[in-house]
Order: sequence, then structure tokens, then C-alpha cells
Amino acid sequence: MAKLSLPNKYLRDDADDAPETRSERMFAELEPGFAGTDPAMGRRRGLKNAIATVRGWLRDKRGAAGKGLVV
Repeated sequence: MAKLSLPNKYLRDDADDAPETRSERMFAELEPGFAGTDPAMGRRRGLKNAIATVRGWLRDKRGAAGKGLVV
């Protein structure tokens, strides 16, 4: 918490290399309207679905890399 309360001039890390902002990078590839209501299902989408989506992408990338495919 102390890190977050420091003035910006004392902070060295940005969203690309600070561990506490990893989640910002993790969800950066989701389309802007991802959170909200799913147009196909009519169900609400939030953090739980966003995490599952990103993990699915990572799983697909690892699976393709293990098979010698370029992603």
C-alpha cells in the first residue's frame, strides 16, 4: 500500500513492468464493450468471465506452441 500512496515523481515502474498493475495488461486485449451484457446470451459478463477468456487465450497459445504452430 505504501507504494501506491507515493507521489508519481517517486514511482519508477509503469503499467508495463509493475507487478501490482499486471491485471491492467492482462485485460488490455479485451474489446472495449466486453464487460456488460453478452449480446448472444443476454447474460452479464464481468471479471470472472474476463479472467476465463484470457486464460483460454493463454491455454490456446501454449497448446499451439507445444505443437510447433506459430501463433
